[in-house]
Amino acid sequence: MPWRHATSSPRLKALLATYRRISSTWIRTELQVTHTRDFLKHWVRFVYDRSPFRDGESNHTKVCLDTAVTFPEPDWQKADNLATFYQGNKIEAKADLAYGADCSQGSRIHLDGTYEHTDADAEEIEDIVSGKPRSKNRFKQNILRKLYDKCFFYQQRGIPYSHPNAWLHEPSGVQYHLQARVLRSTRAQHTHVRRRDDPTAKY
Repeated sequence: MPWRHATSSPRLKALLATYRRISSTWIRTELQVTHTRDFLKHWVRFVYDRSPFRDGESNHTKVCLDTAVTFPEPDWQKADNLATFYQGNKIEAKADLAYGADCSQGSRIHLDGTYEHTDADAEEIEDIVSGKPRSKNRFKQNILRKLYDKCFFYQQRGIPYSHPNAWLHEPSGVQYHLQARVLRSTRAQHTHVRRRDDPTAKY
């Protein structure tokens, strides 16, 4: 589907300038956030550019940060088995930081990261799906159970894919936004159900 690859790219720019009798100093910043329409890929770019400020400085000071995050595409055929729905999925992230007089030739730092469920998360998911009571161990109580309860709440009211990927991929966060977009598309026909049965929901 072509729309899945379209992107939204808001951009925020700011300029701060000070003027003196002999010279002027300015700082320019730019923040750009881009994502695909399915929210599975995100990019964030930040640029900081400062003109020479102190006596003896002749070069600009620049900082450029580029980050990218890729989330797993949900396999809805596995949604019936929530205990294993998340298995094999991971989030890939990378960041490039450049700084100096010129971002293209200055010092650079590159970071790669992979995010997966912890063993504690896996155990909690199995407990939730199997119907085990909430653990009295406060360290085992995490947000996964709350999201599962919300998922089950909407499944009972005819919205099968409201939050299943959210509670299974909470460390990523993006799946929650993806499902929230689906919920908004069905809000008109389910508004009365939500207001009556889910007074704690925030929209």
